[in-house]
Amino acid sequence: MKRLSLVSIALLAGSVAQATDLNLTARSGGNTTIVVAPGATVNYEVVADLSDAANEGLAYFRFDASFSGGPLAKAAEPSTSPMLNFVAPLGFSNPAGLGGTVSGGNLLQVGGAQNTINNVFASAPVGTVITGLAKPGNSLVVASGTLTAPVYVGSYTLSLSNVDANVIKQGETGFPFWACEAVDTTTVTNLTVKVSALSANVTTVSASAPAPVAFALNGGLPWANRPYVLLGSVRGTAPGVSVGPNVTLPLNPDAYLNFLVANPSNALLSGNVGSTNALGQANASFQLPVGAPPAAIGLKISHAWLTTARDFASDAATVQIVP
Repeated sequence: MKRLSLVSIALLAGSVAQATDLNLTARSGGNTTIVVAPGATVNYEVVADLSDAANEGLAYFRFDASFSGGPLAKAAEPSTSPMLNFVAPLGFSNPAGLGGTVSGGNLLQVGGAQNTINNVFASAPVGTVITGLAKPGNSLVVASGTLTAPVYVGSYTLSLSNVDANVIKQGETGFPFWACEAVDTTTVTNLTVKVSALSANVTTVSASAPAPVAFALNGGLPWANRPYVLLGSVRGTAPGVSVGPNVTLPLNPDAYLNFLVANPSNALLSGNVGSTNALGQANASFQLPVGAPPAAIGLKISHAWLTTARDFASDAATVQIVP
């Protein structure tokens, strides 16, 4: 039997068709992880990317969506090309449209398809197929919408699932129709929404030349015009202290926390007692005293705020003392 040469094997291997994969990415402002205030309105989009150019572009897609922070509203219906070609009358979609069907707070069957059958008899679909969509270097925003972040601090996820898609086969010309094939695999990158209500302008403070640490309190509209108090601890943030039903202040009890509770007006904190404004915002600062002892080097000081009604507590902001 005649053996195949290495060249022949390489040629045969190269002739094997490469399956196309699809990746869907949920993002906001170009990022897959964002930090927002409680109750913030978040704009998001879902972007499609095909793994290779061994096709003529995206022909059809579908996915479901859910948000761990609450119910989703229907995604937006497209108003411009090329996504208009995925909804009637130019294309196909489910009866509720490309934005999906709301069911139990989730979105089902977001998506649509182009007129790859070249229909000319019925009233829809009647669009002209657009090729090259979502191929490498041509990312395609296939859906967009808004969601509302929860009013409580935490990390939440906009998740995509049940993804299905077809691509137009490579070399198709549209006569008599556009032959399609399913993508091989689908991968998903979800959007993480972190709800935060406190930030500090630095992460370290110098013991030899301590500058004020500026805090930005941002409870958002749900916590606007609310009296608050800013507290602190040097013993960490977990497990914290339960201050009300389902509300935990992320500060462990210690002498510093007890001092601040007993002495709301002090030289260490400024703006630590007050009311948020109409946007749920306020400012405060921490001033490390000059001449901190050597034992303080490396110490981590955490602060967090809560409403005096104890129905809300922020996340913690931590700074470390350095030489």
